[in-house]
Amino acid sequence: MAFTILITEADRKRVIDLYAHVNNKSANEHEAETARVMLVELIKKYGIKWGDLTAIVAQWKAADDEAEMKNRRQSNQPKSKKSKKKGALDPLTITVHLLKKYVDMAPLEYVAIALWIFHTHIYEQFKTTPRLGLTSTTIRCGKTNTVLTLKLLCYDPTVAGPLTTVSAFFRKLDQHRTVIVDEVDNFGLLTDDRKRGVINQGFDTAAPTVFLYKEEFNVFAPLVLAGIGCLPEPVTDRSIGIHLERSDNQYPELDDRNDAMRAPFDHVLRLIQDWAQNVKLNLEPEMPPSVRSRNANKWRVLLAIADSFGPEWGVKAREAAVLFSGRLEAQEVQTRLLLDIEIVFNTPRVDRISSADLLKGVLEHGTHYEWTAYRGPKDDVNTAPHKLTHGDMSRLISMWRYEGVPIRSTKIRFAEGPLMGFKREWFEKHWKAYRENRAQPGTPELKVIEGSKKS
Repeated sequence: MAFTILITEADRKRVIDLYAHVNNKSANEHEAETARVMLVELIKKYGIKWGDLTAIVAQWKAADDEAEMKNRRQSNQPKSKKSKKKGALDPLTITVHLLKKYVDMAPLEYVAIALWIFHTHIYEQFKTTPRLGLTSTTIRCGKTNTVLTLKLLCYDPTVAGPLTTVSAFFRKLDQHRTVIVDEVDNFGLLTDDRKRGVINQGFDTAAPTVFLYKEEFNVFAPLVLAGIGCLPEPVTDRSIGIHLERSDNQYPELDDRNDAMRAPFDHVLRLIQDWAQNVKLNLEPEMPPSVRSRNANKWRVLLAIADSFGPEWGVKAREAAVLFSGRLEAQEVQTRLLLDIEIVFNTPRVDRISSADLLKGVLEHGTHYEWTAYRGPKDDVNTAPHKLTHGDMSRLISMWRYEGVPIRSTKIRFAEGPLMGFKREWFEKHWKAYRENRAQPGTPELKVIEGSKKS
């Protein structure tokens, strides 16, 4: 029985390679399982039944052999030898599929984070090490699984948190390990200039040495910043930013103490280490025209890694670079709202404002973003533009915290009675932290609204 399948040539060859790997008895069990999952996804795309797969692959291979024999007869050349082991999976592909098993992300975000993992093993060959920013609006967005994946695959990982002292943080960076800062929202980046400064300074080799209590530290090292809320603008500018969101899909909870769960990660880590020892990277990979300046510095190492795995990965990585460089990250959209909220609180200067008046003021007086054509927290060009709503504004504002609690509108006393609204003091520390990097609104005398002292 002959099968007629409408499939691209690249995917047809991919099906043949994956099928060979699944049925290769000498293949590593974790690679074989990854190949099987990839194969199931691929044939589902083209409506191919698993039971027909053996016959379909045999038909394709027979056609390929016949075509090659015909070409050899015409050219009188010996049969070519393939340099790549048939069905072999590269470690970058396996890493992406491990991420897909435990975390919900956009396709190019999987590519970006996988490339970032690889960069921790060879970053010293380059002049920059982009920070990896993992942010979310709330809990249960996949941060734990993502951080555990990084701990299992990055080079010599170590964790820092809210209780890590400044000197201990500097020392971890000085050891040239992959430093993972969890709960970065409680790490003091908005209030501690030393921590924020070192995170920025360790981005490149221009001036990697800092001093603390007369002790010298070299802080050029890979760094992960994971938490709820947003990162300061200078940190965002040096980061590959991924905004995690709650998923409707169910993902298994990753437990790094479980030997069965760790096994595929240990295998991939060995593959990454072998790759890092033997790879010869192009230190100046071709950069997409739209990826310039700081963005080019961030993506140079990642594109070089992708190119080492072939043209297909190079294309994917450049698509990711263009996407990440061209869009406003969730942190940037939120930052722009923060600055426009300050403008509203200052025209005229008040100590509180109702939710309705704040939204109206942002729409009428906001200068940092076109709020009448809002495209969501990631400024997604595929999202239909619409006027910022109360819900949109509330979701963005809730990413900030006041005294450890997400900022949300609450009932406040005004001259005309109690209304849902916001207080100026809830935003002041955030304005102060960002003001040095953005235009400052004016600061006229404070006007206390009648009745505000009794709230």
